[in-house]
Amino acid sequence: MFGGIDEVDWAALGHAYGPADDVPELLRGLASGDPVEREAALDGMYGAVHHQGDVYDSTLACIPFLLELVADPAVQDRGGIVELLTSIGGIDLDGDDELDPEDEEFEFAANYAMAASAVTAGSDVFLALIDSPDRGVRLTVPLALATLHSEPDLVLRLLRERLEAERDPEVRFACVEAAGRIALRHSWLAAEVVDWLVELARVRYGAGAGTPAEPRRAAGPEHGGAVVRRHSLRRDPWDDPPHPADHGSDFDTEVWGTEVWGTDGFGVDGPGPEVPWADGFGRPDPWPAPGRVEFPGPWDDPVPPDGPVFPGGAVPPDGPPGTPPAARPTLNGLPSPPGPRDGSTAPAARSAPGSSHDSTRGDDPAADPVRGTDGDPPDGLAERDPEGPSGKTAENRPGGGGRSTGFPGTEPPEPAGGECPDPADPRRPHDAGLRLSALAQLARCAPHALPADVVPGVVGLLRELRAEPAGPYPDGPRAAPPPGASGPPEARPAGARPVPAGSPAPEQPWERESDDTGRHALWTGDLLRTLHSGLGDRVAERTALLTDQLCSPDPGQRIDGVRMSSALLRTRRGEYAELVTLIGEQLADKEPRLADAAAAALGELFGLAAPAADALADFVAADPGCWVQEWASGPRTLGGAVAALARTGDARAVPVLARILELPQAPHDLGYVLDHLGPAAAPLVPALRARLAETELDDRLYDAAGPLLYGLTALRAGEALPEVLRVLRGAPEYRGEWVVELVLGALTSFGPAAREAAPDLRGLLARSARTGGHTGAFAVKAAAALWAVEREAGAVLPLLRTTLASDTGARRAAAGVLGSMGPVAREAVPELRLALDSSDPGTRVDAALALWRVTGDAEPGWPALRTAWEALPFTRVPTAERLAERPDPAGGPVAGRTEGAERLLRAELGRVRRHNAMDGGYGGHDIVRDEKLLALCRRALTGGTGTTGERPTP
Repeated sequence: MFGGIDEVDWAALGHAYGPADDVPELLRGLASGDPVEREAALDGMYGAVHHQGDVYDSTLACIPFLLELVADPAVQDRGGIVELLTSIGGIDLDGDDELDPEDEEFEFAANYAMAASAVTAGSDVFLALIDSPDRGVRLTVPLALATLHSEPDLVLRLLRERLEAERDPEVRFACVEAAGRIALRHSWLAAEVVDWLVELARVRYGAGAGTPAEPRRAAGPEHGGAVVRRHSLRRDPWDDPPHPADHGSDFDTEVWGTEVWGTDGFGVDGPGPEVPWADGFGRPDPWPAPGRVEFPGPWDDPVPPDGPVFPGGAVPPDGPPGTPPAARPTLNGLPSPPGPRDGSTAPAARSAPGSSHDSTRGDDPAADPVRGTDGDPPDGLAERDPEGPSGKTAENRPGGGGRSTGFPGTEPPEPAGGECPDPADPRRPHDAGLRLSALAQLARCAPHALPADVVPGVVGLLRELRAEPAGPYPDGPRAAPPPGASGPPEARPAGARPVPAGSPAPEQPWERESDDTGRHALWTGDLLRTLHSGLGDRVAERTALLTDQLCSPDPGQRIDGVRMSSALLRTRRGEYAELVTLIGEQLADKEPRLADAAAAALGELFGLAAPAADALADFVAADPGCWVQEWASGPRTLGGAVAALARTGDARAVPVLARILELPQAPHDLGYVLDHLGPAAAPLVPALRARLAETELDDRLYDAAGPLLYGLTALRAGEALPEVLRVLRGAPEYRGEWVVELVLGALTSFGPAAREAAPDLRGLLARSARTGGHTGAFAVKAAAALWAVEREAGAVLPLLRTTLASDTGARRAAAGVLGSMGPVAREAVPELRLALDSSDPGTRVDAALALWRVTGDAEPGWPALRTAWEALPFTRVPTAERLAERPDPAGGPVAGRTEGAERLLRAELGRVRRHNAMDGGYGGHDIVRDEKLLALCRRALTGGTGTTGERPTP
């Protein structure tokens, strides 16, 4: 092993931290018999040789040795090496982008291309590993083959074969995930993959051998006594394959929703005729599938008035026709969710502290570089949860013994001897986890193929998973603790990443002795994130799915539900009152991380969190310990629940904030939440003034006075002028400009009530002009404050005009002040017109808005605003503010007099995706800003005075 490794001049090569002369030691460490050394070596490879996904010349030199390690069965933990090679060789480059050799990115792009070529050339080594006895290898090889191998059709065939033989659930999921990857990378195989995923995802009612069951016949004369099987589509992708007698027919068209797709999966246009009683391909079906229980699934049409007909006269599991609805399952045969939503009581005790992946992922999905705003990984970077599922049994399920097939009332008989059905048996029903995995990949690679009512089916699968008690896997031995698990080193598998320092050690599924009902399906989180991504703009269905997730008896799954709810709320508009109420209910759970996640989610919603205000108020009142958050480093902050309650505008937050103001040091973000309380927070002004008056004017002034000044600014508390002027006049040199900027903001918000500060402000402007000791932006803020308190245009126009014409760093701020001055700033029209030609689009927008407000004429700047509306979504809020303004109280908004404005506004109101939703991250005020935009659009169209979600900008 490692032949020729010493012949490489490693010192001449490099990695993220300099010369690569330490790489041979890392490579040898990967083959060590010591698991700690192997772990350190793998961390070193990711930390230096493949740092943050980069490929260096040393990375390229490692590839032959890594392939050699993977091929050697004596090497332990080869799964981690397979994963490393997949990452090194699996970076996709856009073939349409050709970089110039002189481009600084050229070397990196060339290295990526060479890495992909080198790993692909050696990828045959993975073929022999797909049935490796090493679970970690089997877990990582499917995605490696799907990503790297040059014969994807061969890989797809191997994946299908492996799935039939594989007994480990997570490895089976890996095979399905790899198939989805193939569909995304190789469009010519997409239709085949989709067909397979549909086959896996459908509900199969396997049973024993025997003669075909008696066909069900409709009782009503309208059916003419025909043999019927209820379907809402000509092609029900979750139904059984056509009867063997029908093979050879030339009717191979499939229907997805209202569109017809040919056997290649694409390109056949137009809806097909409705054939509600047919086999899976639209043909009359004289026989049901052998052993099929003729009971409608959630995608079937309602049953006839006298109920479904069961083979042999069997009684439906929910009772014979006429059984009271209260005794029947809901949601088309699915049981009601546990917990308060159906009137039942919540479990008396919760497993604590929940799933381990929650401790490593954190409350903020955007903090994970792999996951996007919708909570799912970008294409090609999907990763499994670090835990594997714990055990489960096929007994003690609602509706009787035996293996569940996905929906209550369709349980097949228990196999003889209690053994699991042979996985190769085509009549064997797929387990709920595999069907959910297939649905998730179907959403990922062919979201158009998802049925219109997929959510009820997914809800059924989740409930089946929850109903499975802990125990041995029906499909094989219980999985070992998965990679990424926490716990003592001897309890962790080699390659496991420890929990970050300072995080509480989470309870692991293999450590529990108590009931583990429903919690073994730890991998459902990633599958559901992928499914939510595929559902995209289908907000009502995603909300229904999240509603069920938030009603799970397991707190870990509800934590996932809270975070996925946040991803939906951040990116899509919709009616969320019930969902928000459910998030609020999580605050009462005994699991602290669930309450923390709920508080963080509600804190992002501002006014949209109003349905949860009672839950927030109860939580805050019950636990004063949650009022302030202390950090190991950095200033203290408001507790998440207190901040969320205040941001809803609920006055019940005011007494709590008053108590917080009694602390020696106020949380640094206290002032930010007062803005949303409005006049209700007025009782806090005396406390803010008293605290500011006691603040020492030393080098710590910024940290001590900042929260207080922010609060007084938000409340426009002009009565606090004496305390504010004391700070202005006594600010120290250290961070003095920062402190004065906060004071300027407060004086601007006070307006004419702060006229006493005019001399101080004039002095600031004079010193700034004389010495140039302040930035242009600082001078503009001083001018804005002077205009606000004194209303004398002549005192500020010269500075603003000069800044607009010359200082590129402060031009936008100057334009904003000129716009707020209105017609009295007409002297600045030439400079504003000149700024319309700026190369900076933000400057063009601000200049256009200011020119419009100064002159009253929209025409000069409207083309720039209309262009920016589409190209730069962040400009929509200030533009909508102008369109909603009513310069003449007797007239309507200016939108009605602006060509094309109503079309823009109506189009915005018709969009489902939030205007500021980002794929790579999010901002804490994204939701409230978008809700403000919607309110402004409605106001501009109707002339009403609807709330904007934010107070007007001073």
